[in-house]
Amino acid sequence: MLINYIGIDYSHGKEFEENRQRGMGYWLLVIVKTRALFEINGEKIEIKKPSYVLLQPSTPVRFSPSRGNMVVNWVNFSTQSGDVEWLKDIGIEFDKAVPLSVMTELESLCNVINYEHYLADNVHNYIEADLLRILFLMLVRQTKKEDNSMLGFPKGKFSELNNLRMRIYAKPEEVGSVDEMAAELGVSRSGLQHMYKKMFNIPISTDVISARVNSAKLRLASTKFSLREIAKLCGYQNEFYFMRQFKEVTGMTPTEYRETL
Repeated sequence: MLINYIGIDYSHGKEFEENRQRGMGYWLLVIVKTRALFEINGEKIEIKKPSYVLLQPSTPVRFSPSRGNMVVNWVNFSTQSGDVEWLKDIGIEFDKAVPLSVMTELESLCNVINYEHYLADNVHNYIEADLLRILFLMLVRQTKKEDNSMLGFPKGKFSELNNLRMRIYAKPEEVGSVDEMAAELGVSRSGLQHMYKKMFNIPISTDVISARVNSAKLRLASTKFSLREIAKLCGYQNEFYFMRQFKEVTGMTPTEYRETL
């Protein structure tokens, strides 16, 4: 895929209307951030929440603001052999408005793509093509979140749970008890345990142990720290509990693990 033009945070006033009954003449990805009216292949659609619309070159389309200004990110691009099949394979939908959930990741990536597009070096075309593919993959991810609603969770909890798991694996030594994590998310202990297991298919306590043991493995392999020091760095209160839990997970003591390296 080759980007021809890209626009970030374009704002169209109430008088704006794009009317292309013979199609845009090129592939157009529109990420709609505000309310808008679309008519695609004769079907009228009112967009009420952030959505993406991927228009094929010959698709008849008309779109305009619904209330106030219409704010969009858009990418005008060309396809090469295999690109359309790839888009279909990953689950991208054509010629319809597809609701999205969280926009933060998409916003950041769109800004990076925009930056790359206007660089003058000899590799930016390759980088922006790969970034565009990543953008489509992220759109699919956001669509799946929306389709699940997500798994019946309260609004916003999907992202909070993802961020929590990221923190657990990034810095397991800083993660508190299940009660403390539940309080951070504003849910009960049992509520957090239920949502976490439903979303990641693993109990939260088991995931914390896994993160701490993985962190310990890395330190055992790459440092000469004592077991007491490693236990503390991985979030354990004492080395004996650390050694017992490490053996339960790996089948060997930390010392035995270090000797195998």
